[in-house]
Amino acid sequence: MGRSGAMSREDKKRRIDSAFSYDKKNQTALDREAEEIIAVEKSIIKYRLFLLYSITISRLKEMRLMAKSLYNKLDDWIIYGIKAENDILYEQTKIIKKAIEKTEKLPKDLNPNFPEVSSAHKPVNYLDIPVRISSNPLVN
Repeated sequence: MGRSGAMSREDKKRRIDSAFSYDKKNQTALDREAEEIIAVEKSIIKYRLFLLYSITISRLKEMRLMAKSLYNKLDDWIIYGIKAENDILYEQTKIIKKAIEKTEKLPKDLNPNFPEVSSAHKPVNYLDIPVRISSNPLVN
């Protein structure tokens, strides 16, 4: 123990180790069987965790691909919308320039020809039903 009466790390570790250690010579057959069962259960848990990890990683990769295609589609729609706005502005500018050059009044009704967006780009449904993962027969 240190000066302040507190135990050092080594003393704490020795005390914990001695509390959980037992003499393997006096081990019964039931204790050995329990240790074997615990070892098997640990390996089963490790295997199941590895399966969960693998499935999760593959699912995340699928979701990343879906997200990339979704963002690419949204980017296309944004570019299409900006182009449509620019085309409308260009047409309106031409009408206004002609009116100014001819010193005429502007038409009262400047109707821009909006493109039909719904017919140009069909909506895409990204809400796929996830694949049901069946239980692995090796684990059961």
